[in-house]
Amino acid sequence: MVVRQNQPSFGIFEKVVGLIAIVVGLVAAWRVAAPTIRPDEWGYLLNGQVLLGRTEPLLPFARYYGPMYGFVTAGGALVTGSLSGAFRFSLMFNIAVIVGVGVATARLARRWGSDPRIAAMCGLLVAVAPGGLAGATFAWAEPLVRLLVVILASVALKFELDKDRTSLAVFVILSGLAPSLHGRLVLIVGCALVLFVLWWRQGWLQTKLLIASVATVVLLYGMGRVFAFILRPWLYRNRMTQESRLFRLVSDASYLTDFFREVAGQGWYLLASTVGLAFVGFVACIIRGRAMLSNNASPGDGVALYTALFTVSMLLVGSLQLVEATRGDQFVYGRYVETVAPLLLVAAIHTLFAQEQRIPRAWIVSTLAVASVPVGMTVVLRQDIVAQWVRLNGPLRSPNVPALDGMQSLIGGAGLVRFAIAFSLVCVVCIVVFLRFRLAMLRVLAVVFLLSSTWTMTRTMDVRAESWRGLGSTFAFIERSRSSVVGYDDHTP
Repeated sequence: MVVRQNQPSFGIFEKVVGLIAIVVGLVAAWRVAAPTIRPDEWGYLLNGQVLLGRTEPLLPFARYYGPMYGFVTAGGALVTGSLSGAFRFSLMFNIAVIVGVGVATARLARRWGSDPRIAAMCGLLVAVAPGGLAGATFAWAEPLVRLLVVILASVALKFELDKDRTSLAVFVILSGLAPSLHGRLVLIVGCALVLFVLWWRQGWLQTKLLIASVATVVLLYGMGRVFAFILRPWLYRNRMTQESRLFRLVSDASYLTDFFREVAGQGWYLLASTVGLAFVGFVACIIRGRAMLSNNASPGDGVALYTALFTVSMLLVGSLQLVEATRGDQFVYGRYVETVAPLLLVAAIHTLFAQEQRIPRAWIVSTLAVASVPVGMTVVLRQDIVAQWVRLNGPLRSPNVPALDGMQSLIGGAGLVRFAIAFSLVCVVCIVVFLRFRLAMLRVLAVVFLLSSTWTMTRTMDVRAESWRGLGSTFAFIERSRSSVVGYDDHTP
């Protein structure tokens, strides 16, 4: 069931927790002294400088960073007059975006059919989750990616309800531009094309609009690729874009075993970080979306199938990206698959509260998977590969696995078996609390998410001004460049 009224009801609890989250996020963002020497933040910051027409040294990064978020860092540089100001501006911008993600998710949940109070809790959970709030304290595109995904689902649902061309136009434009925000969204283009065909098959989309929609999405995606080819020679030594790298990896059969290892690890992370609810949402979307393959679909069925397809695409793309893993966090990488978490949580929580005093079997299955997948990986690989690589190559990179950061501190270390025991217990507790208290489970989960985010922002990410490994080689590279402006303001990042 979907409803046309999409206003959630934010009560005292949601407002208080939300306000605390905003204050903690802003304080944490302000305390961060400088961007890390890791390539992500510098890539986006210097993209903005190039877009402003300024000369920067070619970067020795192995990755290419899409141009769209560069407009944010460029705007920050124009407003503040410095690159350090652009960095600070980007962090504050990201906190505001995460607030927007929470509100947009709540409105989507309401339109999906959830009770106004339940819808508000959906938005709060998505906003305060470690991948949301803690991830916003980096100068990168992740918060915007989440907001884009929620908006895409929202306008697609509005089109299915009202069949209005404005919603269709917004969906088409954003789908075509999405890969320019981040290369991992390349398959969102394919998901959109499938949805167009299904809408046309249901009679919701005229043939001429189908042709125009497909052509526009392909054209916008092509323009983004051209933009990438223009930007790369100025900054990235003609590094491959993420799409090009994906095409190379998918054609190499030697990575097949590593690919399945990543599917298991990243799929596990998605389940663990959502206390098993992601699988509940995925199953609900599959069941509901099947109607799109018949001739009697209802509004919302297309968005459900779109969410399921997008989930699979994120898992495939994320797994391909990390087949060459060399760090502990890369075997349970969460940053890519978490992109779809808001949509899955909306579907899952609606399913939970639509059933009377029953637990969906999918939640039991996912809890068992949270406990057994890491153990199975350890048995098949003949080692706890996360613990082994942490010993060999340093600690987990918290921004890539934000949901694991607080837990590893709580249980005294990182490892597949340790995480399996800890997160499966959390899932069991959530199930018990839900059976006994229903809505209270969501409140408890919101507090746990906020505490986890707060720990990561104040205890882990707060050390980002330290001299991390590789800093000397980065300075040496800059000194050898011919550029007189290298992204520093009076030697202050």
